[in-house]
Amino acid sequence: MRHIFIVNPTAGKKNLYKRIVGEIQLYFLENAGSHRVYITEHPKHGQELARDEAARGGDVRIYSVGGDGSLHDVINGSFGWPNVEVGVIPVGSGNDFVEYFHDTSRFFDIEGQVKGSSIDIDLIKLGDNYSINQCCMGMDAEVAANMYRFKSLPLVSGSLSYILALFYGFFKNINNHFTVQIDDAEPIEMDFLFAIAANASHYGGGFKSAPDARINDGLIDCVLIKSMSRLKILRLLSAYRKGKLVNMPEICRVIKGTRMTVRSEREATVAMDGEISRHKYAQFELIKRGARLILPRYVTAKDPKKAKPDPAIVLPTASCDMKP
Repeated sequence: MRHIFIVNPTAGKKNLYKRIVGEIQLYFLENAGSHRVYITEHPKHGQELARDEAARGGDVRIYSVGGDGSLHDVINGSFGWPNVEVGVIPVGSGNDFVEYFHDTSRFFDIEGQVKGSSIDIDLIKLGDNYSINQCCMGMDAEVAANMYRFKSLPLVSGSLSYILALFYGFFKNINNHFTVQIDDAEPIEMDFLFAIAANASHYGGGFKSAPDARINDGLIDCVLIKSMSRLKILRLLSAYRKGKLVNMPEICRVIKGTRMTVRSEREATVAMDGEISRHKYAQFELIKRGARLILPRYVTAKDPKKAKPDPAIVLPTASCDMKP
């Protein structure tokens, strides 16, 4: 088994990656095993490195050392190669994917990573790209597109950069006229703030947008948020962060399915694990067991909340009574 570490030197706190690289080198100095550390030099370099290492053949573990965007590159570079297991050491400013798991500190344990097991997980496909976490279309994606303006500021965390980017976006049109179809259900046409296709639970620097999403259930959690005023957005921000918006059926619907199609009257911003593009038409499609994910020793997924069925959650088929 080869162990490949792809390090994004611009991710997260300054020079944190150097400490991680030192720990990697020390571990393999004291323990047998084939390993290599790459430092990325330009955008999408991580994707290129992952693809090259996968193509070499043989069993290989490729670890993303960075944030969600770095993990996105490794997933896309290694997709389709059954010899690859993907790991993540979350040193970015946004590390939302690992919030799906208990005790995220264990992702920094190099020995725990190397000796950890792996599981099959689903992905979400948009065009030629694959998401391990969440895809968003509309206002929240526009917020993600503007977060870079604030992430580099001193003392600004991932969640704070999200809030600052939200205020920045208030100066633009925040509503979107979408026609959304989940699988073959009746399309829903109305004004939305945004629509999310979720594989895991968190994004935006710690916002629990899809609290019941599971990474290996063979379903996408499609989260639809109706349009509302800027003042109401601010009042509901805390509830959204805590995952409580899904319990407000007058505002939000969560529909589980395997495909979400969104048609927009105008080009809308799409954020896919933080990677930004613009579309008038987007189809988010589940790829069942699209990757193998390394779980460091003792890491487990958080259990879905145990509560009585809520009318805001429509399970398990795609149907929805959301009205304009």
